[in-house]
Amino acid sequence: MRTRFRRLGLCFALIAVLAGVAFAGQPGGAGGRVCAPAAAQTHDGEQGRTAEPLRVAIMPAAPSRLGEELVGAWIVSSSTIATATLCSGFSELEQGIRAGRFDVVLGTCPGSARKLMELGLVVPESDTILYYGRLAMFLPPTDPLGIMSAQDLERPGLQIGFCTTQAAGPLVNKVKAKAAATDASMDKLLDRLQAGQLDVVVGIDIAGRLRPELVTIRLPRSVAGENAAVAGHGYAVRGTKRLADAQALLQFCVKSREASGLMLSRSILDSDGGRAADYKEGAGKRMMPSYISVAKTVAADYAAGATNCLDLGCGPGQLTVEVAKASGLEVTGLDIEPEAIDFAVQYGKECGLDSRMRWVAADVHALPFPDNSFDVVMSRGSIFFWRDQATALREIMRVLKPGGWAYLGGGSGRFLSPEEAEKTHQPTPRSFNFPFPLDNVPELMARAGISDYRHITEGGTWIEFRKLAAPAKEG
Repeated sequence: MRTRFRRLGLCFALIAVLAGVAFAGQPGGAGGRVCAPAAAQTHDGEQGRTAEPLRVAIMPAAPSRLGEELVGAWIVSSSTIATATLCSGFSELEQGIRAGRFDVVLGTCPGSARKLMELGLVVPESDTILYYGRLAMFLPPTDPLGIMSAQDLERPGLQIGFCTTQAAGPLVNKVKAKAAATDASMDKLLDRLQAGQLDVVVGIDIAGRLRPELVTIRLPRSVAGENAAVAGHGYAVRGTKRLADAQALLQFCVKSREASGLMLSRSILDSDGGRAADYKEGAGKRMMPSYISVAKTVAADYAAGATNCLDLGCGPGQLTVEVAKASGLEVTGLDIEPEAIDFAVQYGKECGLDSRMRWVAADVHALPFPDNSFDVVMSRGSIFFWRDQATALREIMRVLKPGGWAYLGGGSGRFLSPEEAEKTHQPTPRSFNFPFPLDNVPELMARAGISDYRHITEGGTWIEFRKLAAPAKEG
């Protein structure tokens, strides 16, 4: 079965045909524009006139190219004609709105959003949060200094770069005071990071995975304050004659699977952490029988002779804690949602296991660990949402110790009886479904460069593989 990412690739191809992405060097701005060609335009049946396109303004604070891609995907989905112009800053946006050149605006930061509202240039009721940028630490590949949290920024002698754009709050002020370099340009700071001139860069993570080789560790509000989550807004412009289309585009950006795929492909969070609380109190408790069964599976099949384990996509930490209980291993939980990590830290303490637990808010595609770090790497329910499963699998193989095991997939493991599964409504092989299924497993493993593996269908759908131990040296 083709994955949603292949479908997304087809969508991009359609966007290229129907929308046409061009950078024409528009005067006074960055000049990015997505246009529907004349051949695709519709006509008014009575008058025979070409319909006017919906005119979209995109602010530069939006992650690179995301606004254009969202508009392009909407054109394909709705068959509505639209143009998208990348503004160089707020003054260009304001002038364009006052001149009647825009119907809708995407990607305004909180400061620009407030100005638009104060000036009466947008429809207040149309305010839509499209995504959240996060205060984050950017580190070299594999995070050689082992920087996992804001506390690590206190280390003496650390060369810190700080990006001033949008970042605010007590932690930001503290970091800025000791930074070796500050700049409004994240690109300049990341260039210095990759040149070895800086150890870490701190700023809002709105880069949209421009440099996927870097490790990104996001910081929750509990550490960084309310400004840790910076919302990107969208608005319909006051006085637009296309209000219904403007509102339809905004809803497409926050509710459609196509838009969700675009966000996911860039590791952009469309939640401020609220879903972490819902999962902890809702699905997290309901799924506990499955967690206990999966933890028993890990302990029985992979824990012998092992000392540590990495749980990818740990969420609020229920399964991670169960693995620690069942196996006696030291367990690290990793999740891309920083507020989920907040819940996990507290849950580990409540269970009295915090001495054997470690937590980090990072991305599976660029793990913040050195080579050969873990005896066991496991994940339940996360692999289906990884934007590039092959890349993530290669990262997992990298951090596995020689002889270590990976157990990845979804379901209830093999220790949950059919009777208990039916009684507690747990996922079984017959009932286990996800909106984004595993790729064709042989093809996926070939792309990941892993030839020795098992596809297990007992208790769900799982992939198991082992990192070969290094051959003994002769003599």
